[in-house]
Amino acid sequence: MIHWLQARGARTDYTIVGDSSSNKKFGDTIKKGRCGSPTARLPVKDMLGHIAYPHLADNLIHRAAPALAEPSAKVWDEGDEYFPPTTLQISNSHVGTGAFNVIPDSVDVYFNFRFATGGTSDGRFITNIGNEIAELGPVNATIHKLNEHVAVADISRLHEVYLQTLKNLPIGNRRDE
Repeated sequence: MIHWLQARGARTDYTIVGDSSSNKKFGDTIKKGRCGSPTARLPVKDMLGHIAYPHLADNLIHRAAPALAEPSAKVWDEGDEYFPPTTLQISNSHVGTGAFNVIPDSVDVYFNFRFATGGTSDGRFITNIGNEIAELGPVNATIHKLNEHVAVADISRLHEVYLQTLKNLPIGNRRDE
């Protein structure tokens, strides 16, 4: 949709992203737009080895663990009244061949920085065509967990909040329909 709007030179004055932004109860958190967050992959390669002969191989898991723990524990900033501090989060890793007696020859780690400017949401796709972005959505208690869900009552509440917001925004050349 964003590419379609961009191709037509469309701009928005305001955008509401319906991400699950509420913390404990519906509407307790409204987040100001988000810029996105970088994700990176760190591949490290060496030689395979046999665990019976650790002196003949360099165990990448042993080397990677402390190297990853340090930036994960680092205090990058203090955050602010709207967003928590920046963190580095390791999101995935793949190590070795799956054999129980082999020192791995590779470690692949994926990580992401979550900035005090708010991390990421679909708002990051809209920043090129819009001005003000806010996130207001249902409670995020189960976000990205098994059986992720929201309360049906929150859907009706969102509808009403979004409708009232649209009616009250100062939009030029607006048609009431």
